[in-house]
Amino acid sequence: MVPFRDRQWPHNEAFIPIVDSLLFLNDLITAVLLYSQYAVARAREGLPLAMGYLFTALIIIPHLLTFPGAMAPTGLLGAGLQSTVWLYIFWHLGIPAAVIAYALLKGRARKQPDMLNRTIPISVAAVVALVSALTWLAIAYERALPAIMIDTLRAGSSWERAAAPCYSV
Repeated sequence: MVPFRDRQWPHNEAFIPIVDSLLFLNDLITAVLLYSQYAVARAREGLPLAMGYLFTALIIIPHLLTFPGAMAPTGLLGAGLQSTVWLYIFWHLGIPAAVIAYALLKGRARKQPDMLNRTIPISVAAVVALVSALTWLAIAYERALPAIMIDTLRAGSSWERAAAPCYSV
């Protein structure tokens, strides 16, 4: 694949909406299953994983809406050139953060007391608030975030150095 890494494939308008929709459904179903397992088993280490998958499902929505060419030629929500890539970066930090939280709680796992009727709604509200805040950050403060994209098709060298070092092989 390395010889073809710089080859530009034909543009397909439906690709990003289809992929993001499938990823959204997959992550949302996984989050519901993990929340269900947390509700039944009452083991607190499962909650971060459920929250992580809910986060990844929800942040896909603004990613899709801001993606240039997916819903509008320049994206929606008043996003700029860097907004979508920063939402992508936030999106891909969700699961690693959830796995780290899971690993930290795994060794000290205790059964949760009967606070289930508050824990799940509070965790869902926290995830919705986090996704909203990161979306607002990526759109409102787009110029303050480090520039990654040169144009809608090409990333700058900062992408290869920081965000995707394995890509620059």
